Amino acid sequence: MKKRLTAGLAVAMAMVMMSACGGKTAAPADAPKETQAAAADSGKGEKEEKAESTEAAAELPAWPFTDKEITFYTRNNAGAPTTLAQQYLIDVVFKDGGTNLLLSDPTSGGAVCIDKTYEAGGDGYTFYVSGSEMVIGDVLGSFDHSLKNDFQVLGMVPSNGAPNFLSVSKSTLPDVDSVDSLVEYCKAHPGEVRFAYAPDTLGEVYSQLFVDHFGLDVKMTISEGNDSKPNLMGGIVDVVCWNQNNTIEYADYLTPLAALSNEPSTRDELKDVPTYKDLDMSDCVVPSVMFLVCKNDIDENLAQAINQKWNAAIEDVLSDNPSEEGKILKEHMASQDQTLEPLSIDECWKIIDDEYDKIGAVLTK
Repeated sequence: MKKRLTAGLAVAMAMVMMSACGGKTAAPADAPKETQAAAADSGKGEKEEKAESTEAAAELPAWPFTDKEITFYTRNNAGAPTTLAQQYLIDVVFKDGGTNLLLSDPTSGGAVCIDKTYEAGGDGYTFYVSGSEMVIGDVLGSFDHSLKNDFQVLGMVPSNGAPNFLSVSKSTLPDVDSVDSLVEYCKAHPGEVRFAYAPDTLGEVYSQLFVDHFGLDVKMTISEGNDSKPNLMGGIVDVVCWNQNNTIEYADYLTPLAALSNEPSTRDELKDVPTYKDLDMSDCVVPSVMFLVCKNDIDENLAQAINQKWNAAIEDVLSDNPSEEGKILKEHMASQDQTLEPLSIDECWKIIDDEYDKIGAVLTK
């Protein structure tokens, strides 16, 4: 489905749109711990390399996106909160590129968009908004193209910052009210507790990492899509890993035990639920960040230039005094619990490598 971007969003971003402006190479102080660690690691022994890349990018004669339609693919539904944030940032950064299009492909798991992005080549005019589906697809070999081998990551896009929650059914496990009591119950009833999961998703990864962390013997039960809610309410499954909105909506049927994150929820209903960090389970946190990517034959200098301009727009949004356009995205992200950080290309890849490690360890067992 094609959706034309709104040109009016980018009218006053002259400051952000300066050619080859300096990009931030360290995660902000309030960034998630795993991102801060990635940023710290990426700075070791790479300062000279990054300086050379920045200098080379600064030597580009002009911002090249002025005479050709730019195409962005995403697997998110057009008009959804995540897509609106993506659309805004894309429109601001690439406003000089003629007619921008955002093509949504929610039905194929991203496969169609990934193929089209690859086929277009790294011409600097065709991009894909990538999430964990590319890592999962690569690990399982379900896509024709590999994120690591066939694509170049360019920067972070607005991502869902709200944690998922490990919760238990109130009807089948009424006395379980903490992670410790769930573990105790599972050990007392080996092979009986039913963990719900959708195959080849982060839900499966979350469930398996929890089970492996405590060495539990449980029954992994497929429960996906429209079946997940009635399965919980009908007592067919005992343990679920659901997003924040579903956890709140179905509060009458479940008890949330842990936020599957190092950061707590900002919602009043869930702010007191302990995080994996609180429970010394940070090793079970799976980064789930969305990135802007293109085919990996893009010119390296151009990739660095895009990253710098992308980060300049992000820094404007996150600043204490954002531009009028920056305020729009900042307010939208706050209302949707979305996160955004200025990350260098190396920092992006470090987060992706962590995703591969965590997801691969589960899905290739």
